[in-house]
Amino acid sequence: MKISFKAVVAAAAGVALATGLAMGAAAAAASASVRPATVTVNAPTRHTVALEPCGLNVCWMDLSSRFQITTGPSGWTHGTHWSVWNNREAVGRGWLDISDATTWSAGHVTLVLTRPVNGVTISGHKHPYFTRLHIEGGKGIASHWYWNWTLGDWIA
Repeated sequence: MKISFKAVVAAAAGVALATGLAMGAAAAAASASVRPATVTVNAPTRHTVALEPCGLNVCWMDLSSRFQITTGPSGWTHGTHWSVWNNREAVGRGWLDISDATTWSAGHVTLVLTRPVNGVTISGHKHPYFTRLHIEGGKGIASHWYWNWTLGDWIA
């Protein structure tokens, strides 16, 4: 389920780095301009997918029992059950753990993925992916996130 990157557009990366990667409109513009090449294995069971970091690559997932955010503090859910997953949104509930200097439990949360856009190729087929994440509940983590291709991660 890995997505391999083609060469990153140098101008987009430079703009993103100059603005602190996650700050302001320049980073949002940079994230929209950099796209992955293809997913190398498997095919999703749903048309719209969620992206998440996995090592130095980006992976996709659908209906997984876990969901990962690695931009500090790192967060991940486990035991996630998705009650809705369609072409407009995905809603799941699970247990959130967070790690920064220490690791702690943020409690039960609801994940709401929205604003799908086209652009990721998986097994030869183009799939939309969610670009916004809202985390309801939990403690010690931001609630509004967006997908950033330059970093290959969710940004608060």
